[in-house]
Amino acid sequence: MNILKRLTTNYLKKNKKRTLVTIIGIILSGAMITAVATLAVSFQGFLLDVEISQDGAWEAIFKDVDTNDIEKIENDNRFSKTMLMTPVGMAKNTYSDDQFLYIKAYDKNALENMKIRLIEGSLPQNENEIVLSRSFFDGKENEPKIGDTITLDIGKRMSEGHELISEKPEENETFIHEKTLNYVVCGKIEKPDFESSRDAYTSRSYIIRRKKQKIF
Repeated sequence: MNILKRLTTNYLKKNKKRTLVTIIGIILSGAMITAVATLAVSFQGFLLDVEISQDGAWEAIFKDVDTNDIEKIENDNRFSKTMLMTPVGMAKNTYSDDQFLYIKAYDKNALENMKIRLIEGSLPQNENEIVLSRSFFDGKENEPKIGDTITLDIGKRMSEGHELISEKPEENETFIHEKTLNYVVCGKIEKPDFESSRDAYTSRSYIIRRKKQKIF
């Protein structure tokens, strides 16, 4: 081993330029490998941030979950955080040009992690408050202001036995009235990127836990 060391040392000393070039090459190679790895990690982080900003900070979704199973999911160690969302129903809209509003109920975690971008006012704090998309406010005479109470007839839009949730009205559709709800308009939001129609949002987490209804 000592002989090999002496031979290597003598070779390096006699070929200083080559040795210097080799050392520089090793340093540059290491720097390039590190830079590529750092770029890949940064790009991955960028794509993750874009996805979160568009679709919200969630990784898995469970649909049609009964309220009896909510606690089991929340206590599962595989999940660090849970969010509750449920459709309230379609509402007849007499406050702006669109005929209907599709209303969903979000709990506090969902409002925070689904990237609901507030423009004005505040997010809902209870089941009686609602925030509406910017596009809802189109300058109609009876358009509500933040702090006003609105009354909405909630129900389902049906056509040939199928429930409709799209913004575009269809021929021969009927509206089945189920209930009437009053909401205080507490804020205005940007239309979420993950929504394809004009929607409204309200926080109703404890109602979800109390009643026998499905969540998704």
